Amino acid sequence: MFSFMLLMKTISTIFSQSIKSFSDLQILHIMRQIILKGMKQVTQNSIINIDSEISDKRFLFKVPKQASSEKEVDMAKLLSSEKNDQLDYKKDYKLWSEVYSPKDELRIFTEVFEDVLKNKKKIHISNISLAEEIDMVKDLYLELGYFNPELNRFEIDFAESPITIGVSMNNVIYSFKDYKQMREKILFVPPPREPRHQKAIRSAMNS
Repeated sequence: MFSFMLLMKTISTIFSQSIKSFSDLQILHIMRQIILKGMKQVTQNSIINIDSEISDKRFLFKVPKQASSEKEVDMAKLLSSEKNDQLDYKKDYKLWSEVYSPKDELRIFTEVFEDVLKNKKKIHISNISLAEEIDMVKDLYLELGYFNPELNRFEIDFAESPITIGVSMNNVIYSFKDYKQMREKILFVPPPREPRHQKAIRSAMNS
């Protein structure tokens, strides 16, 4: 299932951040978005749906404590050296998305992606925020034959998959349109992007 690529970092972010930073309405909205296909259980090499009533769930995901990746690259850290200090984002907070630009993020991601495939490595790239990054991994999974047309979903052997990706809860909840109201409260790295990127993230989590 494709959602594993975005699952691991999202879970770690939920529990490492104070849940009080999100309003009840935001949490409810996100739960509605990503719980549509039921509770998900992560095993050592796969992710499965658990059949149960939504009203009975206390958690969106059941994850083993030993869940981890062999090697992780944090996009937030890689982006830190690309900060554009010339932009006065305090005059227009939407400019924060360009302080750590999507162009730079995609370039960095592509470099890591191509290096992994060229040198036959295995890696988990955390804190991605772009639809294009998701599409690159989706195309790779299609090429590797991970899509099951009968079930209309991806079935991935994560023990063998060369690349997985993760996303911060910040990029699940917030998008470009939230800068006007939230201002400095959502100056994250990677920044909240245009709504199409948020839509792609949520879609990947549900697929």
